[in-house]
Amino acid sequence: PKCPVSLREKVWTELRLAWLADQFGLDRMLSAKVVVPTAEFFPDPYNASELAARGLLKRVCKLMEVDVARIDFRVRPETEMPDAAGLYEQGERPTISIEQSQLDDQESLIATLAHEVAHELLIGGKKLQGDEEDHEQITDLLMAFLGIGVFAANTRVTQTNSLYLRWESWSIKRLGYLTARTLGYSFAAIEWVSGDTNPAWAEFLGRDPWCAMRDGLRYLDKTDDTLFSEELGDKYIRQRSIDEVNADLSDDSD
Repeated sequence: PKCPVSLREKVWTELRLAWLADQFGLDRMLSAKVVVPTAEFFPDPYNASELAARGLLKRVCKLMEVDVARIDFRVRPETEMPDAAGLYEQGERPTISIEQSQLDDQESLIATLAHEVAHELLIGGKKLQGDEEDHEQITDLLMAFLGIGVFAANTRVTQTNSLYLRWESWSIKRLGYLTARTLGYSFAAIEWVSGDTNPAWAEFLGRDPWCAMRDGLRYLDKTDDTLFSEELGDKYIRQRSIDEVNADLSDDSD
């Protein structure tokens, strides 16, 4: 079987998952229940109001084990956030802001809120500084690691269409930083380590991330070719000898 992502994406995903396991603990990943858009996780009615958005933030924080009481929340007009769906700002009390149009799409809003809460875990938790080259990508990956990545994978691209008289207009907006296929492969790596090669929650994934997860699980099941493996021990990161590295470079696998 073929790996569904490029070698660069594969290695990056596996090494960063290993780093997240080292920072947050493997048990946290293994015990996380995958969050899907059902009433089990989001039972409250949603009416696209700021109050309802605050309720979603409270639920997202609970699912990601973050104290919502110490986070300020703001809804800002598009003029204040022309290039961002959400914003995380450090401070004695960190602030999460969302662009006002995000209120209109509940699943997209959940993805945005989860991304900003992940910033709080990484920056507020002093795991990262915030200026790393792949900081935003790691933030997306943390969502998958903590079980709330379905929303990120399903809202990579949003498209709106309108028709007025005989004129049609459309707009397309990309959300997040990792591609749907990379997130799909991260799900495969996580589920492979967890021991579930046919997760029931996969039915909630869009086609691109679902295909990448399916193909990734087939690839990992047949090859065991990954840097993210229980064989690496508790910390998941180890120093490797020159002989080991040379042996891997001589192997036919990716």
